[in-house]
Amino acid sequence: MSQASLSWYKQAACRDLDPDRFDYDPETDPTAKAEAAKGVCADCQVRDACLDFALEGPAAEDTTGVYGGLTPAERLARRPGAPSSRRLVADPQFAAVSLELARQVGVERAADQFGVRGRTLQRAWRRHGYPPLPPVAPPRPFRADELGQQARRQLGWSTPARLFPSRDPIFAVDAFELAGRVGVARAAVLLGVAESTLYRAWDRQRLGRPTIPVDATRRFVADRTLVEQAFQLARDRSILAAASELETTPVTLRRAFARHGLGHPHAGLDRRELQRRWTEQPGPDHRNRADRRAARARLAANRRATRQPRPANHDGGKVDRKPPAHDRARRSRPHPAEERER
Repeated sequence: MSQASLSWYKQAACRDLDPDRFDYDPETDPTAKAEAAKGVCADCQVRDACLDFALEGPAAEDTTGVYGGLTPAERLARRPGAPSSRRLVADPQFAAVSLELARQVGVERAADQFGVRGRTLQRAWRRHGYPPLPPVAPPRPFRADELGQQARRQLGWSTPARLFPSRDPIFAVDAFELAGRVGVARAAVLLGVAESTLYRAWDRQRLGRPTIPVDATRRFVADRTLVEQAFQLARDRSILAAASELETTPVTLRRAFARHGLGHPHAGLDRRELQRRWTEQPGPDHRNRADRRAARARLAANRRATRQPRPANHDGGKVDRKPPAHDRARRSRPHPAEERER
């Protein structure tokens, strides 16, 4: 790894902290250690670069540590080469190894060891000519974890595929604690799954429902001191700049200004100065302004392209368009009162 590729580490939130705090081993360390590391990553401004650094290495070696706010199991789902159920079904080695494991511990326990569903195993066996197995587990299933590790080593896997995270107890606990901090919707976005997947994982592990934190937007709108700071920033620069600085939206800022009776931040300012800010002022919202101008320009160009010119007469003027045929027929038809007079 070159020195230039690690330049982001100078801005990392963990730069001056003990590296052991982020050396999380899913097989030996409690999940509380991973959550503590994720709390530091949550406020880090280079977490995306940190995650990219972890994903650059081979998946077989990415088995420990918290990078970019994700554990090894969570990073595995982000890898472009992560196994899909279709590719697993088509793999003859996977079919043979999973069949041998299922004969010893049962279909469902074997599926849990590979991080897939039982029907995925059955599809793989049918695909390669193996007879299906009954879902009833054989006796003595206490060696399921040990036999599962041996089967994964045969396939060259370091961890289960976890194609269905709702079956992963570690994922369920991590997602439950994350949703308790940021909410269910935000946790689903951060983990790259649907909200229904989180609910299924919690129900499967009997975790119940997390206590949803107070909405950050409501806290911001109710905090007059913070709203006044945002108002002054919007007045000095722009509403978009204030929204970007405080990690909120312009709509939230306007609602907060109205609630505290502050009015519009640009009231009383020179219009030419506002125009100069919009076109020239650099800042975190400059790209947004450029995107908006480009979008308006595209819309205007599309309107001009689809607009049909009106035909001109020989005198250089525009020809008056005739009304539609049904209007001409309606106008030529006499009024009932006129018919009575006739």
